[in-house]
Amino acid sequence: MKSFDRQQALEKAPRTLDPIQQTIATTIQTYINHPDIDRGSAIAAIKFLNEPRLAVQIKELRELYKTFTKDGEAKQLIDKISHMIEKAGVKERQETTPSTSSRINLQREDLYLICFDFVS
Repeated sequence: MKSFDRQQALEKAPRTLDPIQQTIATTIQTYINHPDIDRGSAIAAIKFLNEPRLAVQIKELRELYKTFTKDGEAKQLIDKISHMIEKAGVKERQETTPSTSSRINLQREDLYLICFDFVS
């Protein structure tokens, strides 16, 4: 029962973002009204960055930000993040966020002893 409660608490607890995600999201927000930047792509990139990402994606984001600091091309940064969004796809979002209807509300009264001794 304790492990089930712990698992439920972990699912409800907010997951932290990597600092590079926050940095890139803030950078994109400063360029959101720039005439060369597609506003829809920028908003999609910010939404993508506001969710916890896999370690592989974090590594790729660090590389993208490193190249951005060298050349200063915000459009290229947003385009590459848009490409990451396409690679991640919709399936990842569905798998990582379980629906509230599929969660089991388990109470101690729902449990009962099935077998307490095994004879072979």
